[in-house]
Amino acid sequence: MRTARSTLGTATELYDLFRVLYAAAGEVRCPGCGEPGRAWTPEAAAVRLEETHPGARVEVEIPLGRLEWLPPRDWRSRLLARGFARVRLGDDVVDLEDPGLPETAPVDAALVVDRLRVDPDRRGRLVGAIEQAYRLGAGVARIRLATGEELRFGAARRCHRCDRELPEPRPVLFSFNHSLGACPTCTGFGAVLEWDEAKVVPDPARTLREGAVEPWQTPANRWWQDQLLAHAPRLGLDLDTPWAELPAEARRLVWDGAPGFEGIRDFFEYLEGKRYKMHVRVFLARYRSPRTCPACRGARLNAQALSVTVDGRTIAEASRMDLASLGRWVRGLGPAVGPRGQGVLWRIEDRIGTLVRLGLHYLTMDRPTRTLSGGEAQRAALALQLQNHLAGTLYVLDEPTVGLHPRDVDVLAEVLRELAGRGNTVLAVEHDLSLIRRADWAIEMGPGGGREGGRVVFQGPPVDLARAPTPTGRALGRTGSGAESPPLRPPRGFLVVRGCRLHNLKDLEVRFPLGVLTVVTGVSGSGKSTLVAETLYPLLESRGARGPGELELPRAPKVRGVRLVDQSPMGRTPRSVPLTYVGAYKAVRDLFAAQPAARRLGLTPAHFSFNAKAGRCETCAGTGYEQLEMYLFEDLYVPCSECAGRRFRPEVLTVRYRGRSIHDVLRMSVDEALEVFDEPAGLVRALRTLERLGLGYLVLGQPAPTLSGGEAQRLKIAAELLGRRPKDLVYLLDEPTTGLHPEDVGRLLAVLGELVEAGNTVVAVEHNLEFIARADWVIDLGPEGGDEGGRIVDTGPPSEVARRALGPTGRHLSRWLGGTP
Repeated sequence: MRTARSTLGTATELYDLFRVLYAAAGEVRCPGCGEPGRAWTPEAAAVRLEETHPGARVEVEIPLGRLEWLPPRDWRSRLLARGFARVRLGDDVVDLEDPGLPETAPVDAALVVDRLRVDPDRRGRLVGAIEQAYRLGAGVARIRLATGEELRFGAARRCHRCDRELPEPRPVLFSFNHSLGACPTCTGFGAVLEWDEAKVVPDPARTLREGAVEPWQTPANRWWQDQLLAHAPRLGLDLDTPWAELPAEARRLVWDGAPGFEGIRDFFEYLEGKRYKMHVRVFLARYRSPRTCPACRGARLNAQALSVTVDGRTIAEASRMDLASLGRWVRGLGPAVGPRGQGVLWRIEDRIGTLVRLGLHYLTMDRPTRTLSGGEAQRAALALQLQNHLAGTLYVLDEPTVGLHPRDVDVLAEVLRELAGRGNTVLAVEHDLSLIRRADWAIEMGPGGGREGGRVVFQGPPVDLARAPTPTGRALGRTGSGAESPPLRPPRGFLVVRGCRLHNLKDLEVRFPLGVLTVVTGVSGSGKSTLVAETLYPLLESRGARGPGELELPRAPKVRGVRLVDQSPMGRTPRSVPLTYVGAYKAVRDLFAAQPAARRLGLTPAHFSFNAKAGRCETCAGTGYEQLEMYLFEDLYVPCSECAGRRFRPEVLTVRYRGRSIHDVLRMSVDEALEVFDEPAGLVRALRTLERLGLGYLVLGQPAPTLSGGEAQRLKIAAELLGRRPKDLVYLLDEPTTGLHPEDVGRLLAVLGELVEAGNTVVAVEHNLEFIARADWVIDLGPEGGDEGGRIVDTGPPSEVARRALGPTGRHLSRWLGGTP
């Protein structure tokens, strides 16, 4: 499940076990005063009084307000008929037959059930009195001491200080997907959508007259801008001062409105009434951003659920702990959860242990599943299957080692073998050589990609594959010592980042060499992405003005900019395709427009663009698909009924280049296109670059949203190589070898080497040992993940890091360079 409600805890059912634990062993505290609340049986209440007030004279009372069956008038006779004799009015006990009592029952009066001395020998009488008070007084008994002190006991769990009933813990109380437990403000999402001023006014340098309020600049909403201009003189609004320089009161006036003038909030409230229209919902979503819920502060649960603790922690606090820390805390609970909690405690320990074994120790239970990488999601699902203890099942995994450190790959291999040992069959699509070596059987497809693939080139034990003349066989037979590495490039200087404290980073000072290929390594959760993407990138982008740390740049060489080449999608619509992203589609359009058939029809390059009205199919607007709005489900995309998915008008499709239409070209792979096109030079260069990056199989017209993270990242690298290629840039990459065959890793290194040779710096987060071994510099973080990570273990050239072997990366690199598989 990849919804906003799904978390790692719910997906692995670990959170469900914690809900059972908190229901069984949780201590309930009052949300108002924080005092613990509990339910008292009459026997337990009597024993408690004997322990705290031995020998004291007490009155067992019921406030008259709790006697729901008592009428306001004729109250005395009803009480006398039941055998009661006295009531308490303030400090006085008055006989019910006293004619001075008012006709209407006093709201502050209390019925005296019994008066007695607290004594173990008289416990039966005290228990009977409390039991009678519970029965008549809606489950509450008030005990008054001779000193005037009052104690309250209740059959139901309640806070007697605030006189409020507390819920009895049930597993459903701790579910943020159920109305009983979810925070009423955010309905269990942990965040609320609010109007974002940065989106409503994206350019604060604009004035109100120039259209600072962006949503009012469309033709449909122009009336709102006109009324702002009309009322501004009366309201004292300066129309020619940039929004950023307007006084706070003026900006508030534009937001909240005034008598006779409707502001931004009024505008959005008006549109909220039209949310039944799809385009209005899309429009409103553009100006909202999620904010942490002010009521639950991101905990997702209501106050009652958050008032229950185990060993002083709420279930939300436990959900925010990384799994390694959570496991240590759970193991230390022991007797604290009592006999009711022991039954589920061992299951929690077992499940956390499985997740930690699979290399997910750095994740938290409240981590949304949609933010997990593909490898993390697969390993989480695998953990659940291991706990189910199934047999006779076929498990199919797609590159489960993605994002795993070599040390964690060893553990994953053991887990998969354990799964197979239970009588299951495990089938994995994988490039990692160490996992292939540990398999029982290998099937290699090939020999190439795209049209050159699709055949079985080997099947048999991995030991035989290592001797086979196939791409994977050659990679298995090649050891680290046998791999030819280029000579190291010396650093041209260093940029320094100090005070790195974000997430688990331990106040680091990190020196990044310039003019070389640097690899940031470490086990999963050691802080690599935090250091590179969340610390170094914002600091370089803002030239040190923004970011969690301090930046020191050398005088030479200059650092002119930064590029974050990560695995995020290139685009969110089908209009973005590989050919357009790398800037090669213009050459194709020009080529088709130059054909004789195109000239006869008067077609221009614009007619061969599916983003221009000139030649595209107007039914689907050039996407090739029609969107069917499904109000209760995700929207469906079906082939266009007019063009049958071909994107263009019939006359455009009649134009051919070497027997192929423009639609045929968009359906080609990169390798197929290289066989068809030998001109123009810019197009051929773009195709060659994609082929060198291991993307020869990629379809030129494949919609960007369907590309994997690794494919998207390599396309971004290609775009950089095909651009103007300025010098002195810092390129930041996130696991660029994801999805690559070992033979393609060498090609990628050669391409990145070109960026470095052109005068740039490349910093990559990576686990691949061959990539690390052929880098110029290594920065190794660790030694573990989560709270035990965030430190620098070692830095230097790969050979030095391997020789010192100070951490897991150094030890595995040493084995690789030493030729040990």
